[in-house]
Amino acid sequence: MKLLLILLFVFTVHTFQYAQVEYSRLSDVTDISYGTPALADSLYNYISSNLPFINYGDCNNCDSRAHLTSAILEKQFPGVHVSKAWLFADYKCSSKSALYGIKPKDHLSFNDDCNKWGYHVAPVVIMSNSAGTDTIVIDPSTQSRAVSLIKWASDLLPRKSAAFLVIKNKIYRSFPDNEEGKFLDDIKEWSDDENLKDDDYSKSINNILLAYYGFWEPWTYRMHYNQIKDLLE
Repeated sequence: MKLLLILLFVFTVHTFQYAQVEYSRLSDVTDISYGTPALADSLYNYISSNLPFINYGDCNNCDSRAHLTSAILEKQFPGVHVSKAWLFADYKCSSKSALYGIKPKDHLSFNDDCNKWGYHVAPVVIMSNSAGTDTIVIDPSTQSRAVSLIKWASDLLPRKSAAFLVIKNKIYRSFPDNEEGKFLDDIKEWSDDENLKDDDYSKSINNILLAYYGFWEPWTYRMHYNQIKDLLE
């Protein structure tokens, strides 16, 4: 069974914590996963326990972390279908460029260190069971457990700010942008640009491990590189 995630939000703008999130009509169709809340917790715990050497506190490289963890979760949990939730600060959208030429920019903000994000991305699963259907985000970098999509987004939004949320297939490591680095929020298909992907995961692994270990621990880097590749095979 498949479901347009965006239908859960009735193509609308939601307001919470004095902030607004616009849910994209251009989100991908994603498969539903069947399981209890315990399964969602298992997904989170698997990533936390099997990838403890990833620096989840790093304010950068969320795209690489999401790319690896999405693929690993699908590989290690058959029947679980993972997509990615992309949350963009409103100014980061190309369609808003004219507006933010004169208006102060609001950034996504997680803590005092990570307070200037133009966007953030994390694995997302639509989980269904007898109690209903919920959209769950797996993001150890901002949450201590698996949480609902609304909580995840609201925790990243300062008061009186605005953001744009789109759900896309897990194959995309990056997003389409223009020459100014603004997200092309009116594009439905991302697949035309191969630069948006990282099919062998090497770029993602390099970004994550080099950010934490640099070049001065090549033996540790190689060990963790192989550990990640094993989880992906």
